[in-house]
Amino acid sequence: MTTSAALTELYVHECGTPGSPAIVFLHADGASGGMWDQHMGRFAGYHCLAPDLPGHGRSSHLPWSSLEDTTQQVVGLIEGRIPARRAHVVGLSLGGVVAHTLLAQRPELLDRVVIDGAGVLPSRGLGFGSWGWPWSLRSSTASW
Repeated sequence: MTTSAALTELYVHECGTPGSPAIVFLHADGASGGMWDQHMGRFAGYHCLAPDLPGHGRSSHLPWSSLEDTTQQVVGLIEGRIPARRAHVVGLSLGGVVAHTLLAQRPELLDRVVIDGAGVLPSRGLGFGSWGWPWSLRSSTASW
């Protein structure tokens, strides 16, 4: 398992061979990408990345500013660290909300997506046809 960090980048737990199919694991609130270490170790043949989202783990020096900003940081991770610029994504809770936002905004970066325990069910009347996106996607200023 290797890791990387910079003052302006998310800290990333990483294993596998770059250039292999990629899986990005997004953690729950109050956790870090390290929660996925045992899972990542079981995916031989994949390039696994698990960032510590802003305000969490070794990215705690980066303040959480918004769902939009965090989503863009994950976009940057996929575009900058995965040669194919496409990944499977697994998100739990907060990570699931980020994964859901990725699906809405940048589906071309995603292959398969697994979301668990995220409050992202459609709600009536938010401006997307008869069923809208959840509260977390209504505004670029949504925050936790």
